[in-house]
Amino acid sequence: EFNKHWVERKEQYDVNDPETACAEFDKMLVYTVGTLENKWNLTFEDVLKHEIKAFWGQVFDLEQMLEHAIVHILRHRRQIERFLLKMNAVS
Repeated sequence: EFNKHWVERKEQYDVNDPETACAEFDKMLVYTVGTLENKWNLTFEDVLKHEIKAFWGQVFDLEQMLEHAIVHILRHRRQIERFLLKMNAVS
């Protein structure tokens, strides 16, 4: 069941250095995996039934929200790659 546990949207992120930014990114991935747990076998019809209202007001079905989430990460890929390069340089 989606929306079972409401999670307040975080407004401020501590991303002043690559390690902290990557830690925040890891938290996001863990949250995403947990949110999708037990939902991998949903039928396409079930996927379309789940509506998710984004904080900016737009309503997505699950398919659209997942696509949005993936594309959003890809849009920031260069930033993420730079963080990782800096992290590796420090290590």
